Amino acid sequence: MTSPQPASDPTRVLRLLLMLVILVGAGWWALRHQQVETPPELLQAQQALQAKDLNRAVAAFDKALKAHANQPLTYLQIMQICAAEKRWDLCAAYGDRAIQTCRYASKEERALLYATLSSAYAHIEVAPHQPSALFAIQRAWELQPQDPDYENAYGYLLADNNRDLDNALALITVALKTIRASNDPAVQAEECAVEDSYGWALHRKQRDTEAIVALLQALQDVPEGAPGDLMKVIYYHLGAAYHGVGKTEDARNALKSALVYDPDYTEAKAELASLPAAPPPSPAVPANPPVKNASPSVASPASHTP
Repeated sequence: MTSPQPASDPTRVLRLLLMLVILVGAGWWALRHQQVETPPELLQAQQALQAKDLNRAVAAFDKALKAHANQPLTYLQIMQICAAEKRWDLCAAYGDRAIQTCRYASKEERALLYATLSSAYAHIEVAPHQPSALFAIQRAWELQPQDPDYENAYGYLLADNNRDLDNALALITVALKTIRASNDPAVQAEECAVEDSYGWALHRKQRDTEAIVALLQALQDVPEGAPGDLMKVIYYHLGAAYHGVGKTEDARNALKSALVYDPDYTEAKAELASLPAAPPPSPAVPANPPVKNASPSVASPASHTP
């Protein structure tokens, strides 16, 4: 296992970003807890993307790269900004460029570039056909094979693409053990994401009873203030696992929870539509229903006492 890096290390901050980008497409946790100094050109680029001014954003990105030539961190910051604005096409384009430009960077830096590139392609390509995303995350893992972030991300994408499920589960299991054994709070905060991956891989292997346990644990371990994009994924996975064991109403409730966070969540909507129709509600029955055609109660003459 690699030694924990200091909290001030900017590459560690961006490594933390990866865990949630792979799942939900936003670097919420890392950027909430720690900050990387951003060059002014990149702040201008982010503002331009928010204003839907692509030409101005690209010009600002390129200006930053010219000022910080061949710097992996600058590429990573650009890719993070693109991810935050959900411009996955732009994120992938700069990622592909970074892989070529920074081919002599350290293994750690190249692994992070590949992993972030994978996260972009994971949002462009549609599972179970994500060859570019899988290739990039495999390269990251090959460069840093004992890193739990890459073990989890590679295992998750294998499971999401329904490929090599034994290897997927093995990778995620090792990552989960490593994270649970860590004393680094930043690493521990990733536990819910890895538990979700573990549950999803179990579901793919049709081990849904175990998957439900793992996914309920993931929900319990979600940090305070987690975004809806993370919650929707875990609830969707939980709904699929409940469906797998025939707990239709539990599945329906979990999938509806996912759709509360994102009403347009395609996978959750499809899973919900595949459930058997809910039984119609039973008509209300009074606590003491009246007896039909009953005669009025009349005291018997024989029993009448003057």
